[in-house]
Amino acid sequence: MMTSRTKTPLDLRSAFTLVELLLVLALVVVLAAIAAPLMTGALAKARLDAAAEELVSAWNEARLEAIRTGEPIAFRCQIETPTYQVGSLSAAMQGEVSGVNKHDDLSSVIFKQLSLGEHDDDPPPDPTVVAVLVFQPDGVTSDAFAIIQAEGGARRRVSLRGLTGTATIKAISSEPRLAGSF
Repeated sequence: MMTSRTKTPLDLRSAFTLVELLLVLALVVVLAAIAAPLMTGALAKARLDAAAEELVSAWNEARLEAIRTGEPIAFRCQIETPTYQVGSLSAAMQGEVSGVNKHDDLSSVIFKQLSLGEHDDDPPPDPTVVAVLVFQPDGVTSDAFAIIQAEGGARRRVSLRGLTGTATIKAISSEPRLAGSF
């Protein structure tokens, strides 16, 4: 025996309406617009952290190369660029690239400062200056620090203890300190 069943409005509906699809699409666009800047900032910070780790690695390699070869090894960078070079002191002082392990892979992260010592009150960096840090054959160098900056302005201070070769990375404010501020 066959029974007849009446169709309900839910049975008749088998697809989404155009209005529903447009509403979901608008919601996806709004969420993407909110998430995009967050992702961009996270990627820039990740690139900055990777560049700081690469700088520590370059300093360690320069120190070990000086010990291995028995010759002074120079780490040299150009302020306001991502470029640094590691090689023999004589080649670095003459500006030669031959015999120098040249690196350009800090990509969008640039050197803002490379200074000897641990003081924070250095004058503003001069972009025309090529900064050099020399690692001696006994593995010792000067205490030094570098400040690197990502595209968005985030900065890291990479400090080096010259006697031990220990490096530390610290996030710093991208805003310059004002006189009298703490």
